[in-house]
Amino acid sequence: MKKILSLFLLVALFSSCEKIKDILPGGSKNIDGAYTLTKFEIIGEGVPLSVPIADYDSKDVNFSKDGQATFPGDFPMFDGKYTFNADNNTLEILDDSDPADIYKINLNVAKNGSKLEVSSSTIDIEKVSANDEIVAQVIFITLLSLDENSPAVKAWADKIGDDASKLSFKFYLSKK
Repeated sequence: MKKILSLFLLVALFSSCEKIKDILPGGSKNIDGAYTLTKFEIIGEGVPLSVPIADYDSKDVNFSKDGQATFPGDFPMFDGKYTFNADNNTLEILDDSDPADIYKINLNVAKNGSKLEVSSSTIDIEKVSANDEIVAQVIFITLLSLDENSPAVKAWADKIGDDASKLSFKFYLSKK
């Protein structure tokens, strides 16, 4: 009987530890909080290009508990209501502030402790659907802002080639 009771207590102890772990930072099932944008990448044909962010007017990203997301002014298309689905690690941002211009974007989230990697799906720029419109806009605006004389941009363009059509982006965020 003591062995059974000991076994029961041991199982209860381990299952309690598992529950405690789930509510600690890094095991959290939400993304609420203030973050700093530390890196932004455009990925073409699987090849990443780090986009300079030093000149961004802000690097502050916030996911408030009331469901509002705010990104730096360079990314106004990501301000809006957000929903994070911890089961499939997806983030949906909806901006319905202007009834004539309602948009929604779905992003993937990878959590690593106090850091988040928020990425778009890969789109084919030759077949942009309505669901991919915001992703395409972010990529297009970012590509236009790049210094095409930069050695890094030239090397990236050489790697992806002239016929590159598969593009995505990724934000790297660190919790404040």
